[in-house]
Amino acid sequence: MKTRIVLAVIVLCIVFASGILVPYLTFKHLLLDTERNIGTLIASTIIIVTSLGVMVACITIIIPYFLKQTESREAKIVAESKRERLLIYKARQRAMLELLDEIASILREIRDLLKRAGGYEQERV
Repeated sequence: MKTRIVLAVIVLCIVFASGILVPYLTFKHLLLDTERNIGTLIASTIIIVTSLGVMVACITIIIPYFLKQTESREAKIVAESKRERLLIYKARQRAMLELLDEIASILREIRDLLKRAGGYEQERV
């Protein structure tokens, strides 16, 4: 968990530096530079476009990655909860089946006692 936070902070610093600081410093250099030639203008434009592209790419890749990690963590928690509920349900069902088996054996004993006593007659329809 801590490594993800550190990674997120590093990525945000890189995005901030490449997407905001580099264009700002480039524009500042262009405006304050007295010797404006075509090479400086082309280089500055390339730097600005590249840094804005890096910023957009980082944001479009990193944000969904972290959202996906959060969703997968929540899905794991829900899956564990469902698994626990299923185990509890299975245990309850087993206990009920054991209880029904005991009841069935007691009823068989009662039937056998009634047969021996002669008080039980089978009625067939």
